[in-house]
Amino acid sequence: MYAKLAFGNMRRSLKDYGIYFATLAIGVCMFYAFNSITQQSAVLNMSESTNQTLGLLTTLIGGVSVFLAIIMGFLVVYANRFLIQRRKKEFAIYLTLGMERGQVSRIIVLETLLVGLVSLAVGLLLGYLLSQALLLVTAALFSVKMTAFSFFFSPHAAFITVVCFGVMFLVALVFNVFAVSRYKLIDLIAANRKNETAKLRSLPLSVALMIVAIACIVAAYILLHDTGFANGIGPKFYVSTALVVAGTFLFFFSLSGVLLRIGQGNRNRYLRGLNMFTLRQLNNRVNTAWVSVSLVCLVLFLALTSACGGFSIVSAFNESIEKATIYDASYSEYFGYHHADEKSPSIADGTSATEEAAAADGFDMVRAFSRDVPEWNSLVKATAQVSYYEADITYAAVLDKTDYAFPAGISGDMVHSLSMDVVPVSQLNAVRALQGLSPVQLEGDQYLIWCDYDQMKSFWRAYLAQNRDHALMLFGRGLTAAAGDIDQTITETSAMPENTGIIVVSDEVIPAGTPIHRTLLDIMFSGPREQVDAQFRSALAAAYAGGDATARANSDASWPYNQGVTAVEMRAQTVGLTAVISYLAIYIGIILLITCAAILALQQLSEAADNVSRYALIEKLGAEQKMVDHALFRQIGVYFIFPLVLALAHSTVAMAEVSATVSLLGHFNIAAPLATTALMAVLFYGGYYLITCSISKNMIRPVKALRAG
Repeated sequence: MYAKLAFGNMRRSLKDYGIYFATLAIGVCMFYAFNSITQQSAVLNMSESTNQTLGLLTTLIGGVSVFLAIIMGFLVVYANRFLIQRRKKEFAIYLTLGMERGQVSRIIVLETLLVGLVSLAVGLLLGYLLSQALLLVTAALFSVKMTAFSFFFSPHAAFITVVCFGVMFLVALVFNVFAVSRYKLIDLIAANRKNETAKLRSLPLSVALMIVAIACIVAAYILLHDTGFANGIGPKFYVSTALVVAGTFLFFFSLSGVLLRIGQGNRNRYLRGLNMFTLRQLNNRVNTAWVSVSLVCLVLFLALTSACGGFSIVSAFNESIEKATIYDASYSEYFGYHHADEKSPSIADGTSATEEAAAADGFDMVRAFSRDVPEWNSLVKATAQVSYYEADITYAAVLDKTDYAFPAGISGDMVHSLSMDVVPVSQLNAVRALQGLSPVQLEGDQYLIWCDYDQMKSFWRAYLAQNRDHALMLFGRGLTAAAGDIDQTITETSAMPENTGIIVVSDEVIPAGTPIHRTLLDIMFSGPREQVDAQFRSALAAAYAGGDATARANSDASWPYNQGVTAVEMRAQTVGLTAVISYLAIYIGIILLITCAAILALQQLSEAADNVSRYALIEKLGAEQKMVDHALFRQIGVYFIFPLVLALAHSTVAMAEVSATVSLLGHFNIAAPLATTALMAVLFYGGYYLITCSISKNMIRPVKALRAG
């Protein structure tokens, strides 16, 4: 009998609260699918670097899953609390018919178990299907060839999902049984006649608190703008966070009174149609649910910011890697600085074995590579070497001649005592020739700034604008800036353009014997990079005992290179990182969005069910069904929109600071990330709003049918 009652109750609940069950199923689906990504290496033939990327993803998704499980747990407990409150009258009937509280609790236990089993079963099935799609996506992202597709099931992901959601339902079960055991029979019988107590009645106090709330939020915005993220997270960031949280709670605590004050201020509009009814409904709902609405707003803020921020980083990485992999490979040798004081981060102590070997080859990298790598001439079509000579001026001499500061995140103090780099114009032209660009012409008394790092271009342009008429003293000669803009030729293959500024001069300006602190060789293969890359790296590995750049960087004799990467390698590394960030952005964004939307939907469905008699009353007073539906949709719309609007305001300010940090990685374009995040919000948050409107409408429509009958 208990099982039959529990099954019947669950079936009836599915009709009105299908959103809750659907949300749980989606949550289970996402948990399983994204945790299964970490096990895909078992069926995909991946390289060692790709497996390392998946290892990083495993760690991150594991930590994120714990956080999301807590958020979903809040939804489960909160939703069950709503459902229990909605069924007080039903429990009263059970008790008046002679059931004991223990028997009622047994029904609730069975119902909770049924809900959990159904949600897990449906969610795992959907997650299994989604994981197959993600398997194909992962294979495409990492360029892994699949000779034949086979369905993939992850016992590990299934176990984690069952454990997480099992704990959630167990906690919800305990809460449900405890709540029912505390209710008195008289309270259960009169539950639908009790009005919720308003938390705040004074309208002037509401307005005053709203002003305080806005002041806290604005102060948080200003503080975040002043500190930003580029220089790390400090005490001011935590103060800003506390202010925005306090401001959000105060905002929704005072919102109902302010809405009523604004509505009553325009009597004509207030008394038109069902506006008075709608406003009173909103006032009552927000007045009693301000805590949950505030939490929803903050979680929405986290969802939008994490999703948009993640997609922004991916966009910046993709654009930077596209720009910075023009050459098939770039290899370099660092010797250290010689003309710097004790504050410099890298100073050569005397002449190292590496520098002696380089000097023996005339610092000619091609000569060394051709000698050591037998296949060099057959694999390499063209090269361009850049030797970084140490100028006899430091960055201090440049910084002192302009009032334009370094961009945020780049400290002038770090390089203040460091020697500037000088490159002969012939070497810049050799690099330009690899790209098919025309050569640069410089007179003997001219200099040019070479910079491809986006965030430093504005600094050098400002420097040139302020010093066109002033000579730059270099190697005892006064040089003037060449006409035109800075040179923006891509310097080398890397994750992003990172040349922060080099002085380019005529070859004869650099005196013989000037120390070289770095040599760089840009390489173009003799054939398509996808075909030649593996052969090139194998040849270097054979010639240089494995060719590992990290090991060579720690060697005392690493000539001709201690750092290097091919375009194929760099793209593979970046693709792995962007895949990790993309997965996390989608995972976090969807889970948080559906959780927030489900909480608001359940509140509104409960509100609609509680107010069926009120809608019946206004119908009896002559309101048409169309007018009633319109009032219902507006009430639900305002309830969904207010937390979203405030969350968008928070997210916009946060993203402005995130963009300043992300732009340090390269060119930053907010349009695509913003569009992707907006699409997610429309699909999930907007979808929940439409479904809530439809179900609420069906809840109150039977009233009219019964009245007509």
